[in-house]
Amino acid sequence: MAAISDAGHQRRSPPVPLLTAVPGASVCPDHCGQRCSSVAKVMRLVSQRLRWWPILALASGLMFSSGCAAKASFIGTELTPAQVAAPFTLRDQFGQDLELSSLKGKVVVMAFLYTNCPDICPLTTRTLGKAYDALGEDVRETAFVAITVDPERDTVEQVYRYSEQMAMLHKWAFLTGSRQEMEPVWRDYYVAAEKESSHDASAQGAATGYLVGHSAPVYLIDRDGKLRVAFASLPLVPQPLVNDIRLLLNEGG
Repeated sequence: MAAISDAGHQRRSPPVPLLTAVPGASVCPDHCGQRCSSVAKVMRLVSQRLRWWPILALASGLMFSSGCAAKASFIGTELTPAQVAAPFTLRDQFGQDLELSSLKGKVVVMAFLYTNCPDICPLTTRTLGKAYDALGEDVRETAFVAITVDPERDTVEQVYRYSEQMAMLHKWAFLTGSRQEMEPVWRDYYVAAEKESSHDASAQGAATGYLVGHSAPVYLIDRDGKLRVAFASLPLVPQPLVNDIRLLLNEGG
């Protein structure tokens, strides 16, 4: 498959201002000692780095309806009007090329994370695994996709090891590529990723010299390949995800 090109891509207004996974933070007692980012830290990082996103959204006149608004059925943030998900081709944990378009006809669950993340990414991975298991037979019509925000370290071999370690090897496609391939994907899905020096000797990424501060959206793409729902609150939990996946599956039923 040809490398992803940025040529011809039209910049779209961001669907929703998204929260960010921040290295470090307080211990979360509900997740076996895993550290959770505090809301205050997240909001500070969003305001410092991503303050242009809400401005673009206002300029475009893009409207959002949340789970407590007109359509109470979706628990995540419904993205209206629905936009076609930007196409890409990347490599999965088995070294096989995967085109997003090949998943049309299924509901796609798309997350952005990296394997050396010490806090939010492992929690998100476990949540995706629980959602996968909770779907039962519906999982046959669903595709789980993780996309790296750390292409230098997340080689095919590394994402394979991580997927196996997290019991996700045959439950998702963990996609990676060169930085040149990844950056257009991040841009199309409004994901910011920035290397940060680690001063925490206990952090998993400290051994390799850096962590990655990144926005952490989880998107749901419907059977027609359109972005429909975004989960921006951290940490992600399974039940709302399962609820909204099933709503999208029923639309195509």
